[in-house]
Amino acid sequence: MFFSSKNHIVSITKIRFVLFMSLSIPVICYFIFKFNLGDRLFSQKLLDDSALVRISSLTLFLNTDFLSILFGLSEEKIELLMYKAQILIIENFWINYFLRYGLIGFILFNNWVLHVVKTNI
Repeated sequence: MFFSSKNHIVSITKIRFVLFMSLSIPVICYFIFKFNLGDRLFSQKLLDDSALVRISSLTLFLNTDFLSILFGLSEEKIELLMYKAQILIIENFWINYFLRYGLIGFILFNNWVLHVVKTNI
């Protein structure tokens, strides 16, 4: 029988995993190339205007002090930083949330969200 020892079960699991991966990778590649699923990535247009705006919003962290990163900024200070960096909008809500509530609030909120998700699943 296959289930006579623990090592034998582990080796069968490894063999199944290797077989699954060796079959699934070519199938995934076929679908990507056949249906042009990665056109934007393959055409080297990785940095469009939207991506540049998201990258430029990361520069806001360079103009803040440690306490502001730790505890967050007021809305007026965020707007002043955006004005100085010539950023019209912060497209990434995670960056906006981090700037507003700081590292401590960001960690507490994410821990709360993970707790809620784990208890409801």
